[in-house]
Amino acid sequence: MEKTYSRRRRDMAYQIKRWDNGKVIHEHGKTVKECLEHGIKNGVIFNHASLNGASLNRASLNGASLNHASGIYFSKFDMHIAYATSAGILIGCKWHSVNHWLKNYKEIGRNSEYSEIQIEMYGAWIKIVAENLKRQL
Repeated sequence: MEKTYSRRRRDMAYQIKRWDNGKVIHEHGKTVKECLEHGIKNGVIFNHASLNGASLNRASLNGASLNHASGIYFSKFDMHIAYATSAGILIGCKWHSVNHWLKNYKEIGRNSEYSEIQIEMYGAWIKIVAENLKRQL
């Protein structure tokens, strides 16, 4: 499987490509996070972007258009925005592996003062995301 975001050379920028036709959507920075953030700030639309395996820990994706993007999931319920890739899940400021979230979401939610209903909503989302990510591998 060909990497669709890659650092071509030390002096070159990262590329984010479409999953459906391989065309470059945006090129910038030294990491996929830098490339995404730069594109978002400059109005790039990342529809159909292939982001499988992307590590987006602490990435600022407010206002991002990621319709039909591959390998990234996001949602917002009552508390925090949740992002997920095969690299892990970020809910609010808590970043953990998918398996860690599956095993510990109730404890993390209680420690973060989520209600039981909110914990169940986020837990259901985590389970759905984990299953979808498993199918992509």
